[in-house]
Amino acid sequence: MSQYPPPAPIHIQILPPAPVGTTPAPVPKPPPNTFPQVAPPNPPYSGPAIPTNPTPVTAPPLQSKLSKSRAPTYTDIIRYRYHHGCNLGSIFVLEKWLFSSAFPADVQPHQTSELACVTLSVQKYGIEATRAKFEERWITCMDANDWDWLLNKANCSSIRLPIGYFTLPGFCKGTPFETVEGVYTDAWMAAKAIMMIARKYNIGILIDMHALLGGANIQEHSGTNSGQAVLWGNPANLDHSRRCIEFVVNEVKDMDNIIGIELCNEAVAGASGMYEWYDQMIDAISKIDNTLPIYISDGWIPTQAIDYVKRKNTVDLDRATPLPNPVIVDHHVYYCFTDADRASTPEQVITKVPTLLWEMDGKDGNVLASGAAQIICGEWSCSLSPETWAKKGKQTQEELTKAFGQAQSARFYQRTSGHYFWTLKMDWMDGGDWGFVEQTNKGAIPVPNNLRFPWADVQNRVAKATTNMNSRRQAAYDAHANYWSRRGTGYEHEKWSIGWQLGWNDAKAFFEFQTVDKGRDAFGADTIGLLDLWIRKRLGECGMTGHFVWEFETGLRRGVFDFYECALAD
Repeated sequence: MSQYPPPAPIHIQILPPAPVGTTPAPVPKPPPNTFPQVAPPNPPYSGPAIPTNPTPVTAPPLQSKLSKSRAPTYTDIIRYRYHHGCNLGSIFVLEKWLFSSAFPADVQPHQTSELACVTLSVQKYGIEATRAKFEERWITCMDANDWDWLLNKANCSSIRLPIGYFTLPGFCKGTPFETVEGVYTDAWMAAKAIMMIARKYNIGILIDMHALLGGANIQEHSGTNSGQAVLWGNPANLDHSRRCIEFVVNEVKDMDNIIGIELCNEAVAGASGMYEWYDQMIDAISKIDNTLPIYISDGWIPTQAIDYVKRKNTVDLDRATPLPNPVIVDHHVYYCFTDADRASTPEQVITKVPTLLWEMDGKDGNVLASGAAQIICGEWSCSLSPETWAKKGKQTQEELTKAFGQAQSARFYQRTSGHYFWTLKMDWMDGGDWGFVEQTNKGAIPVPNNLRFPWADVQNRVAKATTNMNSRRQAAYDAHANYWSRRGTGYEHEKWSIGWQLGWNDAKAFFEFQTVDKGRDAFGADTIGLLDLWIRKRLGECGMTGHFVWEFETGLRRGVFDFYECALAD
């Protein structure tokens, strides 16, 4: 689609692992800005066949076409920007290793889940006392200092908020939580309060259906210690989960900082009927709110999930109805649980990181031809196993932990649309290798420079980009037109021009969002993180048809790229 070579991507040079007992070379830091890889795809075009001598088409005036594409809204930007975030943690879905203080003192070693905790507490203290204790945790888990830290120190754009079906009013009946339902009377109200407070800080919320009836996986964070994942293949459990999710979507459809809903957490690998259930849920949600992004667990097999979302995220230019919901893959990354990880040195683990998410290679960058592909890392940590730490070389554990976190961050900025550290809250703050607070404060989770630009810097960068806009557009247009003029006539380069200007305008709107919304006290410049899906959205809105809509997509990508190249340059 392009005559010019793609701009040089941001590469991280990773050196070979150092032998045990030696000092490895420093792991390079992540790119300084959340600068998306938005260059036009190469090879130029893989969409519908282009006629050798296409019939010339007179395109409508540029301004009339641009006027049909409204500027990005608050919710658009909150949802589609790059997400530098964290998980709230096991506030609404307890895990004993994070919050042992919530459990009665006589709890048994195998009783580590929400159900075990609430059942034992009710047996020992009664419904009302247990309810008061649980509500205190929900209500006090975040105070003003926490929110200020998230905004001003960690520069979070969003939080992943894990909840369970028992968090929702009326959904405990007929489940293992039925006898303790009274504890959860105001749980959903407490969860919504967190969402509303986040709005004051321009922080988005990804609602994570962490615990569904029967369990999407066999772990305690599915809500019980049953050791079974019987959500799958159980029509009653799947229907219960559908009703829960429909309830949540109805409740939050008018909340403009809800960035999406995740249908389930860490689905067990090979879950029976998982994608068929995803199909049903996407259809059900679209009838309530067809704009809400839907996040899906990849079931630990990202290749299948990526191909699935590409099929879901196609664009039918002749479609008379609005596009269905955008769908995003959630992949989790840990390096402390497998035998292979435990057998590795810390230095060797760090050198594995740049191969993360190779499954996305070649999958994104051409929405019109093959659908949009987007992936996030919904959970990750800086934790390594004791066996791994026992093999470390001369560097200290703190130095290696920092290098490990920086390497992961670098890869996420390169290959994902966002990442969420596990986790923000636990009894043992600041959380060690699992603590978002500790690892942010120690520099293991670096904040991109653009998220810390002061108000005046953002204004100056936008002004500098605006000064260069016409020359950048003309140079890019000339190169595009000259390339294709050697391959035939009748192309609709007007579509490219419309796309370029829209891409530039959109990138600018995201970039200055914080400073425009909050004024001189604000800081930070956002970038488009879910770029494929944003382009899909624009394709669905553009009203264009015919062989040459690919020029619109190519131009839009180039406009986004050109703005960032101007605005992020030092």
